[in-house]
Parts: sequence; structure tokens; C-alpha cells
Amino acid sequence: MINISPYKESIYKINTHSGSGTAFYLEDWNLIVTAASAVEDFATVELLNFINKKVYCKVVYTDALQNIALLMLSEYMQLQPCRWRKTHN
Repeated sequence: MINISPYKESIYKINTHSGSGTAFYLEDWNLIVTAASAVEDFATVELLNFINKKVYCKVVYTDALQNIALLMLSEYMQLQPCRWRKTHN
């Protein structure tokens, strides 16, 4: 089993009126990536960090076929970028 503890600050939760999903931040593009099914037809969604600090994000792109969505922060929050590294073989 993979230990994700080192990455918990890089994993975010998306909340909408109809459900929730997970997301991660791509620093080079200043975008948050999540599943299109998590944001459905919403223009704005909540983003929570690992200590449940909440900020709103604008949905800027969705692709239902690929089930991917891109979000941008509507207000400032310091985000921890996703920096995955191989820790096992």
C-alpha cells in the first residue's frame, strides 16, 4: 500500500450542492485539476484544503468525455502544488 501522508497537503476536496470530489494543483499552469463529474454544470465550486480552509474556484474548462475539469481560484489561497515522487519500486 502506498503511504500518501507526504502528499496530503497537495490533495484538495471539491464541494458542490450535489456532491464532492478530489483535486490537485498544477503550479506551472496555476490550475486545479479535478473530474468533470465532480463539478457537473456548476460555474463555481468550493475548494477545501487539508485543514478544511475553504475558497471558491471558477470552473474554466470541462470535458465530459475525458472526465476532466480545470478550475481557477476566485480568491487567494496559498496552494501546495502536486509534486509526486516515486517512493518505491
